Amino acid sequence: MLEDAATYILVVAFVYAAFYLLGVRGRRRTAGWLAAWGVVLLFVALLVGSAWRETVGPLLRRGEWVRAGREAAGFLVILGGLGAVLYGGFRFVQATFRALGDPAMGRNLEVIRARKGRTLADVRAARRENARLLLRAWRPGTGWLLVGLGGIGLGGLVSGAGGDLLARAVVTALLLVAGGVLVWRTAKDGIRGT
Repeated sequence: MLEDAATYILVVAFVYAAFYLLGVRGRRRTAGWLAAWGVVLLFVALLVGSAWRETVGPLLRRGEWVRAGREAAGFLVILGGLGAVLYGGFRFVQATFRALGDPAMGRNLEVIRARKGRTLADVRAARRENARLLLRAWRPGTGWLLVGLGGIGLGGLVSGAGGDLLARAVVTALLLVAGGVLVWRTAKDGIRGT
């Protein structure tokens, strides 16, 4: 139980640190920037160490070189997919907040909220316009999420982990986007694009 809690805390810290690094690309060499890189590197080092200890190392000791190579290659593809999912989640959240700050979105929200004196057609048109603005804003982030999920699935197939890994990747992607919204809300002053 304690190990699960520590893993959860590390994953949350990793997501926060990665979103922080993506958001403050222009400002570097601050204490927060160095701490965030430390958390990201620690997380990646723990993943690589775990893959080596639990999978690749034992396979090499047993002389299963081809299978160890497949596991290592699959792990690297999965790691790249995780990076793409994280970047896609960041882009998705960033685009959402930019779209919500769009003056056209604000005008449409006023039309939707102030139903007095507005026709049903006006309200529906405002809702359609807002949906169109959001869908256009979400396109790049969604593309990165899909590329990342595909990479995770491909890495799972290469390493022999199967379809279970893709289901976990989908849940992870959804949690990353939800976590990104939370991070953005709590640290929006430090993240560019707000």
